[in-house]
Amino acid sequence: MTFASLAYLVGVLLIARAMLQLGTREAYCCPVCGSKREDGHAEDCPWRRAS
Repeated sequence: MTFASLAYLVGVLLIARAMLQLGTREAYCCPVCGSKREDGHAEDCPWRRAS
């Protein structure tokens, strides 16, 4: 295995690991307003539930 292919494989594995951790982590953070709680969105946040 060449150095370039080994470096490419390591890069792919690191990216895959980061994506899996991102999808399975328990911490919540709104991508729009940055709220740390699911019920604490800002007034103008599109992810806020209409009540």
